[in-house]
Amino acid sequence: MTHWSHPLEKEGLPTGWERIESPEYGVYYVNHITRAAQYEHPCTQYIYQSEVRVQLDLGPAPPDPPRHTHFHPHSALVPANPYLNQEIPHWLAVYSRASQEIDHKLRWELFRLPELDCFNAMLTRLYKHQLEEIVMRYEAYRSALLCEIEKRLRSLGNGISGGAKMTDLHSDVLKETALSHQSETKV
Repeated sequence: MTHWSHPLEKEGLPTGWERIESPEYGVYYVNHITRAAQYEHPCTQYIYQSEVRVQLDLGPAPPDPPRHTHFHPHSALVPANPYLNQEIPHWLAVYSRASQEIDHKLRWELFRLPELDCFNAMLTRLYKHQLEEIVMRYEAYRSALLCEIEKRLRSLGNGISGGAKMTDLHSDVLKETALSHQSETKV
């Protein structure tokens, strides 16, 4: 296994991990998220030189890491994106709907990096809103189709003769409904 940390550098542990130095067990690492303890550094990489790992006789194996009972709550809070509630500039809304062929006209180098991050978050918000509108339009169309199918089934159901089956009628009505709506839905 390989892992090296500079002696004066604080050890870079993944979120939720803690290094514990115990006089009884030595140095071990605790994962407060999964509530597990181990001797190996969580970022350790194992190097396999061949298919078979050679076991070296290094004397008695160290004791298992202690069963850790004192866990800290996971407190890696990420602040909310401050651009989620800002008003989207009109030019950015126009840009989001524009063709990619005119991208070269916008001089991105005039913006600072924080502004670009802000615009990126706003564009993501715009695109999510556009997708939501598309889904809602399809849902409204689907709902209207179902209402029309049900209305036609009810009107045909009142005049069913003894020999016709409801399932045959239902598939015929579906075909008729689909063929009668030749117009394409724009979304």
